[in-house]
Amino acid sequence: MGEYIYVDRIRMERLAYNSEDFRNLFMEAGDLSKIIFEEGYRMDLDKLTVSLLNMISVDERMEDVIEGWYRPMCFFWDEFGMDIPEEENVMDSSEFRGLPLTKRQLFYDIWDGIGKMYDIYPDERISKVPFFMDAMKMISSLEENRGKKVEDMVFSDYFMERFISGFENDVRLEEATEREIALVRRYADELSIRNSVPAMRVKAYACYGGNRLYGCDWMTSRDLLRKLYELTDDAGYANSLGYIAYYGRCTDEPDYSEAFMMFTAAHANGFYEATYKLADMYRYGYGPAKKSPNTARNLYDSVYIETLGRFLHGEDTKFADAALRMGNVYRFGIGEKKDPFIAHRFYLQADMAIKRREQLGYFGDAKVRKGIEEGLLETRKELSEDFLDPDALVNLLYLIDSFISGRYAAEMSIRKNKKEEHVITIKRADGAEEVPGVLITLDRNAVSALTWKVKAKTQELIYRFADGKDRVVYDRIEYDEKDPSKAKLFLNGKNVGQIIGTGVSMVSFK
Repeated sequence: MGEYIYVDRIRMERLAYNSEDFRNLFMEAGDLSKIIFEEGYRMDLDKLTVSLLNMISVDERMEDVIEGWYRPMCFFWDEFGMDIPEEENVMDSSEFRGLPLTKRQLFYDIWDGIGKMYDIYPDERISKVPFFMDAMKMISSLEENRGKKVEDMVFSDYFMERFISGFENDVRLEEATEREIALVRRYADELSIRNSVPAMRVKAYACYGGNRLYGCDWMTSRDLLRKLYELTDDAGYANSLGYIAYYGRCTDEPDYSEAFMMFTAAHANGFYEATYKLADMYRYGYGPAKKSPNTARNLYDSVYIETLGRFLHGEDTKFADAALRMGNVYRFGIGEKKDPFIAHRFYLQADMAIKRREQLGYFGDAKVRKGIEEGLLETRKELSEDFLDPDALVNLLYLIDSFISGRYAAEMSIRKNKKEEHVITIKRADGAEEVPGVLITLDRNAVSALTWKVKAKTQELIYRFADGKDRVVYDRIEYDEKDPSKAKLFLNGKNVGQIIGTGVSMVSFK
């Protein structure tokens, strides 16, 4: 114990073949830094094949495979020569990305697959994990495939599923050649008949509105989604089925009973798209949902809060849909008193969010856009004629306060430009990780923005920061009880500045 352990090539072979558990070596050495391996060993597909056969023959537990072999091999990657050089040039290898057309590609696909199988089957034995037999089948087919066109090659189910799953990515689908599209379609059809979850998912969502793989086919999409939900109990499929039923894609009329059942299941599993559709059903009293404005309003509010948090972190969520519905709450008085001013504010946020999302071309965005435009148009009719003013001054204290929402610190700096105007820059303070953005909504200016920094300017400004500096970091604002235009700034409980709010002109939101 404590002395250096020299591992020669013979023992390295036993470890690489999984004939010896690495944990024995670790116990012997006591310290990984005490292990010295003979140089020049190189792993390859043939050796990996022996390793797999050994695992299969003793029907090892996945946990033992990972802890006693896989992770140690990853740790000693260089010592075991795991950087496999490419040995051959195979036609079509650049076009059909994702299919193992060479020994090198197959080696790394199998290696990656073993790690993924542990995430799926952590407590199972090898015999209960189909991947291992798929890998062996693929190894035996590699020589048979040599020299053939990809369309004529034989691949096991796992590798076909892995290939077609890549086409759930919109960019990959857009860049695909017609040969790739035809092969994905063929694999999806073949595997769906065998109830392959990845294949049915690819086909179901391709038919859900249509794309390059399949034209729009709501019946096929619905039937596959029902099968997927039955096999996996994944409420994401229930959510999709709810939309199909709600809009009557497969029937002459909406099936609100089916929609309510599916949206309820999806809502219970945290799918906010289902939550606001449930709210719609309670708003109008569709199907089993008893008309209840208060229930609708509370559901809308919960979705707004959830999606706003995600939106501020830069995620493309359904925030546009949620803000649209909150606008409707105050426009139509759904569980709330009508208020065109508040409604207009939510519609501005929805307008900004949909403009960001439209670049991705999501199905249904045109309908959301139409609802937002109508909301803005109608609420502006109820506001005073002089309400909208792109040059309206903005309350400086509103900007200062906005940047510390969520208990984050902010930094404000002030300088004078050539015109002797005070230029104020406010941003999230440096040092925090994964800092969310700030949602700024300026009602009269008809502007809403997701930003991490703003600049504004004003001719007159009264302020005093600690040590007489023109920069301050703060995490709390305290308004003067007698004069709310005055405020003190604090950092970690210490007063670091005072400022008198004034109207400022916006310069930029970045």
